Parts: sequence; C-alpha cells; structure tokens
Amino acid sequence: MTGIDVPRVPDLSKQAPPPSSELTLSCATPTANVFRWMIVLTATLVVTPMMWLGIPLGHDLDFQMPGWMEAADQLRHGIVFHRWSAATNHGFGEPFFIFYPLLSRMIGAILGLLLPWRMVPAVYVWMVVILAGAVMWKCAQEWLPPSGALVAALLYATNPYLMLTVYKRCAYAELLAIALFPALVWGGIRIAKYPRQTVLPLSLLFAVLWITDLPGAVVASYMLAGLLVLGSWFHRSFRPILYGAVAILSGFGASAFFLLPAAWERRWINIAEATKFQWAPEHNFLFSRGNLPQYATFNRGLSVFAIVVIVVTAGAAVLARRLRRDYPAEWRLLVALATASIFMMLPPSLALYRILPELRFIQFPWRWLTPLCVAGALLTAAAMAEARRQ
Repeated sequence: MTGIDVPRVPDLSKQAPPPSSELTLSCATPTANVFRWMIVLTATLVVTPMMWLGIPLGHDLDFQMPGWMEAADQLRHGIVFHRWSAATNHGFGEPFFIFYPLLSRMIGAILGLLLPWRMVPAVYVWMVVILAGAVMWKCAQEWLPPSGALVAALLYATNPYLMLTVYKRCAYAELLAIALFPALVWGGIRIAKYPRQTVLPLSLLFAVLWITDLPGAVVASYMLAGLLVLGSWFHRSFRPILYGAVAILSGFGASAFFLLPAAWERRWINIAEATKFQWAPEHNFLFSRGNLPQYATFNRGLSVFAIVVIVVTAGAAVLARRLRRDYPAEWRLLVALATASIFMMLPPSLALYRILPELRFIQFPWRWLTPLCVAGALLTAAAMAEARRQ
C-alpha cells in the first residue's frame, strides 16, 4: 500500500552483544535462584556441627564474645558509637572500642539483642559464609561462566583458611574481612579496563575493610597496591594507579571517623604489645618452630593446609588455559597475587616486614592465605570449567 509508512523491526541478531562485565544473571532466572540456594545450603552445612556440638572454643572466642556483649549493653543505653569498654579490668575499663574495628562487633551486638547469646556465633558465621560465597559468585562472573562462578563461590566459602578461622581461631572480625576480599581483588583487577565504573565501589570496599579488621586491612592495602602497579604494567597505562589512588584515598577518607581517633590515641596504649615475641612475623612463617609450643603446634597444622592450597593453586594456574587465553592480563594478575601471597608467608620476606610501614602489625604472615585462597578459588574454578569443556 502506498502512503503508509510501515515501521521497520530492527534485526537483533546483528546488534553487538553487551560487554562481558554486563552479562549478569537476572534475579528472576531459575538458574540464579538455584545458585543462591546452593550457597545458602553450603553455609548451612558449614555451621551444622555448631548446631549439634555447640560453639567451638577457639583462640579468640573469649576475646570476641565479651566485646559483643559489652557493645550490646551500650546499645541498650543508647550509646551507638562505642568508645570505652567499662566492664573490663575489674571495672576499671579500657579504650578497647577505640582500637578494635566496629563493624563485626556491631553485627554481633545487634544479633545479641535479637537472639540468645548461645546462638549468636553460629548465626554470625552462617551469615558471613553466605556473604563470602555471594561476593565470590558475583565477582567471578566477570571472567567465568555462571557454573564456573558458582564453583568458585563454593570453593571459597569452604576454603581451608576460612574453615580454620571458624572452628579453630574464632576470629570473627577477620572472618568478615575474608568474606569481602574477593570484591577487593575484583576491583583491583577490573579498574584497569573500567576505571570510572570501578573507582566508587572499590573505595567503598576499601573503607569497609578498614572498619572490619585491622590486620586484614593492612594485607588488603598492600595487596591492592600491588595489583594496581602490576595492572598498570600489564596494560601499559597509568590509569589503574591513578584511579586506584583515588579509590584508596577516598576509602581512607570514608573510614577516617574510626582511623583518625585510633591513630591519634595510640599513645594511650603500649602498641608494641601487638608484636611481642609470640605474635611477631619472624616467629610465625610457615613451618616456623621458633615460637612458644602452642603457637608452633598450631603453625605446623596450618602450614599443612597452606601447602595443599599452594599445590592446588599452582596446578590450577597451569590448567586454566582458556582463562589465560581469553583474559591474559587477569590471569597474570591472579598468578602474581598467588605468588606474592606465598612469598609473604615464607622467611625470605622478613625484610619487607621490617621495612614497609605497619606491615609488622599483621602479626602472622599466614594471614596472606586470604588473597591466596581468592586467587586459588578463581583459578581452580577456571581449570574445572576447562576440563568440563574438554
């Protein structure tokens, strides 16, 4: 017919697909819902022994729980930003809340107001393990297919260091930092290609880590700096360093309400106690024997777990050929992250602990297992996806 304009339907088959960073699963898809429930089920299995056997009496339990209870008591009295712990030292108190990051203790205190205290550690661990799996799942979709991202999430949510932190150490603040580490690795790698879209979430993640766990935040800071420098080198661009510096400075600014008082009031305490003999890095490298008997015994057991993670990560790095082909810079950054983490757990790195600012305050070099487990989970999931395709 003449005189009538018929609208043309665009040919969707010829349109360019969205970039890989936008290929995320919709919240309404059945596959995404199944994956979420698998992460929840995994977290439930992690805390099942606590339901039957009770809360494990780990190293830091008698340190964490009184802090949560004191924080909950101050919340009842309307004190939201805690500064002074009045119940310690036989009523004389101490400036505990000034120097101990507030995020994990606030979560524990709120749970204590809602639940019986005997249930709080298990519920806290359950929530954090779900968070660890969900964060890794979301971040791994940047480089892996959906099923591979799920494998990475499940591997990370049950990695040996996380389980050791839950059942042997009860270091609940560090556990929360472990859950957030994959997002920091994601931001440190992704900022080279998408700097403007990544700088804001990276700065927020950096700030949250500094109000979560101080030793973990020190590890995260040096890890992020290394990723930014290597990313600039691999991509032949200064953008990762420039935008990363903006993210780091913004993160410090966002957490200044906690960091500045703690830094100014360090004169109130003997900070050298944090790195005395049994907590000094030189006495806590892998398979180190020059420490108190209980620390040396724990170190030997942990070192065995570390060797397993190192061997699996090294094998996965070799077998993840498709990841190396499709994302060469990202593969190299993950391998470099794993290599640096291994080096920092061994005695030859002692000079760095003595030279670099505040690095000694991570106390235990095996805390570098956290970034190693992030790289190991991603590389192992990529290698398993490669084997499945073949």
